[in-house]
Amino acid sequence: MKRIYIVTILFLSLSISNSFGQFSYGSSIIDPYDFYHILENSAKAKIDLSSVEGSPYEQETFVMGKVAEKLTNNSMNYYLRYNVYNDEIQMKIKLNDEKIVGLIKSLNHYAVINNREYHYMSYSDDDKNINEGYFILLSNDIKNSIYLKKIVKFKVGQPAKDSFRKAIPSAFKNFKRFYYQKDRVLFQLLTKKKEILLLFPDNKEDLKKFMKAEKINLKDEKDLIKLFKYYDSLNN
Repeated sequence: MKRIYIVTILFLSLSISNSFGQFSYGSSIIDPYDFYHILENSAKAKIDLSSVEGSPYEQETFVMGKVAEKLTNNSMNYYLRYNVYNDEIQMKIKLNDEKIVGLIKSLNHYAVINNREYHYMSYSDDDKNINEGYFILLSNDIKNSIYLKKIVKFKVGQPAKDSFRKAIPSAFKNFKRFYYQKDRVLFQLLTKKKEILLLFPDNKEDLKKFMKAEKINLKDEKDLIKLFKYYDSLNN
């Protein structure tokens, strides 16, 4: 029976740090335990997936990817997948390994899965509180980089109240939000025209005309990038 767990994070003991050895990159040596920790099954919050619709994962299979350090550009290859529900990058050294490990949540590490970069970033949804989480980099060739935040929420099902109404199964529901980077913090891009234009008061009219002429869909990542590139062109 398939199960997902709300994980308890335990850092690996130094006494077992030689079990995988070390990886060499040119003149530097990186211990793999700088990168990951074991995911331990919590005794609490087990979710039986056998009758649940949807998935907690972006994709359930592990694929070959890369984990890198931002400061040194050193990297290592692993089999990776993104657990959106737990906001966790899960890893295997070998594809047939039974043990799954999780990438340490650090602002200095990022993962590459299917040629997309997953960065652990500081963000704010209300201009007051700062949180942290994983974001997918959509474009870094503009002044304010744009990121995608994937969200999966678990909705508990409801039994049939009577013979005339069907039971509602439990399900994982997918959502997404867009963010732009300013001063090392990500801020949410609200997908309404008026709210987007408030970000650019000096170019409001030009952007309004561009959005109308190009039929910009603010919920589409390609259109958002197109809009921000146009904004950059107005300020070069």
